Amino acid sequence: MTLNGNGFPSNGLPKAKDFVSFLNKETLSRERSGLKGYLAYRNRPGMSALGGGLPHPSLFSFQSIDVSVNDYTPRPATVKNAAIFHMSKSKQPSFKKATVPLFPDLRASVTLGEALQYGEGRGLQKLVTLLSESVEKTHKPKYCDWSLVVTSGNTDAMDKCLRLFCEQGDAVLVEEFSYPSAMEQMRPLGLHLVPVKVDAEGMVPSDVIRAASDFRMTHPESRLNLIYVVPTGQNPLGTSMSTERRQQFYKACQSLDLVILEDDPYSVLQLPPFTTEDVDKDLAELEASYSYAGNTGLMPSLLSFDTDGRVVYMYTYSKVLAPGCRLGYIVTNDLFAEKFTFLTEVTTQGSSGISQAIVTEMLSKWTPSDHYNLAIYLQKYYTHKRNVIVRAAMRALNKSESQPQVAEFVVPTSGMFIWIKVNLPDAFKPGIMKRIFDSLIQNGVLVVPGMEFCPSGRKGNEDAPYFRAAFSYASDEDLERAMTILGRILRDLGCGQS
Repeated sequence: MTLNGNGFPSNGLPKAKDFVSFLNKETLSRERSGLKGYLAYRNRPGMSALGGGLPHPSLFSFQSIDVSVNDYTPRPATVKNAAIFHMSKSKQPSFKKATVPLFPDLRASVTLGEALQYGEGRGLQKLVTLLSESVEKTHKPKYCDWSLVVTSGNTDAMDKCLRLFCEQGDAVLVEEFSYPSAMEQMRPLGLHLVPVKVDAEGMVPSDVIRAASDFRMTHPESRLNLIYVVPTGQNPLGTSMSTERRQQFYKACQSLDLVILEDDPYSVLQLPPFTTEDVDKDLAELEASYSYAGNTGLMPSLLSFDTDGRVVYMYTYSKVLAPGCRLGYIVTNDLFAEKFTFLTEVTTQGSSGISQAIVTEMLSKWTPSDHYNLAIYLQKYYTHKRNVIVRAAMRALNKSESQPQVAEFVVPTSGMFIWIKVNLPDAFKPGIMKRIFDSLIQNGVLVVPGMEFCPSGRKGNEDAPYFRAAFSYASDEDLERAMTILGRILRDLGCGQS
């Protein structure tokens, strides 16, 4: 049986295509850190290890880490506790204990002596193995020579991807409304951000082809090799690509020979539908009737369709465990993964050892049921919050006998955002969106103006008629209050009227 570099059967899968021409000059000249290369010899039996400037673990200031991890085992189902997310202490999960010792212990899968020491840029080997096994099971990459590298979250991953591929003057395709932090990483590098139209399923494949072809024709001096996309729970739109759309999107990128930067922080936060027919239903009863995806019925990633090795899949635990963990991973072809590791070795050197140790110990102890129960717990929470804000928005913003349609929105199918399009008056004066924003702030409501999500930046987009509202943090009462106030302010300004 032939095994790939991760120890999994190759099963006759093809190797990745040669993407060396996509790397920039900096990356092509980057080699492995000389000092890091010698670490591989350190653990050989009988080795007198004088090679690295490694503090002895007995000098570390930490003897052990004890953490209490939520136990998401479901309680008996009743309509009353189906919508459990008013977040009182009595409704929080119970806990499981996990301990990471300084020195080897038969009860622990990793030690602080290893996790807090200088190590390889790829990440703790035990963690890399656990995550690679999960990727093989969940995503089933369609080529054999792929690798996983631990990151400090997707902001770190994105920064390093841009360092790998981009030169000043290059171009990146992005959604016509895209994640601000990613675009703010691109702009200072002198990159062209080329917008692609979106609809209720996200990026439109035919417009990917149009936008890329037009740019390449009008800017022959610039390289356009990358496309950045959030296919599930798009930020800010809250949309998700269907399986068919993902296949069409991948084929479009193949035809254009693009490397796909797949940003996938919201994959677990997939939500059941909510329609206008649900507005007057009791939410507890409605949510008790839902079937949730868990972690076994999720939409496939673009990585799962990748036969070429052209997807750089970026995942983060920010939305699943906690943002401050600053932990995630990329999956990509061996060439890109190697260069990514080389860059890590001489920049961040690796992700937080404490975070890696805690997550390694947690994942090594968890059963499939634990992963499934966590996914269900998150989906129930975000479904309830989505239902609350959407119901309030339908009541406050939609057309009725007594009010015009002052704004429109697509019901989010994943993630934690609702994207609201304001129906501005026909004869509005410049600066109207700032007036609306200022009125919202004066009334105690904070949303993010649409100009922040425009690829061309804030300038010239001050009156982009959109707001992004997050439903992840605020109480049910605050979500309802915010939509009511937004509707009143828009009506007072004559929105929705010809």
